[in-house]
Amino acid sequence: IGRNVGAVMMPDVAWQIFQGDVLDAMFSADQVELSVREGRGSWRGQVEPSATITMLSHERMSDEDFKTLVDRLQDIAKYHKQEAIALSVNVEALLIPPGTRCHPHHRADCGV
Repeated sequence: IGRNVGAVMMPDVAWQIFQGDVLDAMFSADQVELSVREGRGSWRGQVEPSATITMLSHERMSDEDFKTLVDRLQDIAKYHKQEAIALSVNVEALLIPPGTRCHPHHRADCGV
């Protein structure tokens, strides 16, 4: 998420509330762990402070929960006058080097 509203930076309190609203939406998705990394980003050529919020889960989110999360993030974007909130969905994989084992009793390509 980016801190600017147009070309103007959000005040500190508004930025904290925006981040909190996004965290709350993601936390309510009942996933395992959330982390926040603040940095810098760019939107339409405008550099701005940003935050990347990562949600980790051991299970795939249901389609219904995912739709609810998307709807909430869209509402949050509108409320905070944001043109968009970027959402990236990834699948984690444990990559085992050839010739090694993930567990003593598994083959290297077990995928566990």
